[in-house]
Amino acid sequence: MGIPFFVKKKALQIAFRLAALLMLLAFTNSYLARQAVQSWEEPLVSQSAITKTYEVGIVLGGGLVQKDDSTGELVFRGNTDRILKAIEMYKTGKIRKLLISGGNASYFHYMIPEAQLLKTYLSENDLIPAYDIWVDTVSRNTHENAVESKKILTEARIRGQSLLITSSTHMRRSLACFQKEEVAVIAFVSNQIYLNNRNDFEFYVVPKLENLWVWNELFHEWFGWFFYRIAGYI
Repeated sequence: MGIPFFVKKKALQIAFRLAALLMLLAFTNSYLARQAVQSWEEPLVSQSAITKTYEVGIVLGGGLVQKDDSTGELVFRGNTDRILKAIEMYKTGKIRKLLISGGNASYFHYMIPEAQLLKTYLSENDLIPAYDIWVDTVSRNTHENAVESKKILTEARIRGQSLLITSSTHMRRSLACFQKEEVAVIAFVSNQIYLNNRNDFEFYVVPKLENLWVWNELFHEWFGWFFYRIAGYI
């Protein structure tokens, strides 16, 4: 946005401003954001389509919950749908055990691991008993989710497939990490970004700043996939 101020020619200033405006319109357009998301995310699967019982459901952490230091209250974030789906499937007998994989995501600031926060919340509110919840409080990223989950499943002698539960945009990289670690999992997608195919005028034309968040999620996953390939994690 600051480039036009360093360009002296009026024509170039106009060109840069126009390009900036077009980029802003493109990245705030709902239709373009939906097309990009749907080309990457894994499709949603209904719980009715899960016809067998899995010994373990693995929920990946990543911004589900934090504890407010000043009040002691739990603050649930945008990916909470992951744990809600897991609760539903436990209650309906789709999974027998819950493995929550998510440690302290910060490398520089100590926080209580979200896996432990979620286990305490679920057990104290009689949603899932503590003896049916396993936690990985070590992992800080998707690669470590797979590595630490494998250790827990191996120690528990789980040989069959587990149900992997994470968000639609995160699932592709997650599946690749678990496959790399030779952990047998079946994908169950939560919190899909676009739930229907809108075709109204507003959806196609009216810019929405919330679409910038969608692109941020996508770029996070795209760069994550790229660097994981270089690191040999997938």
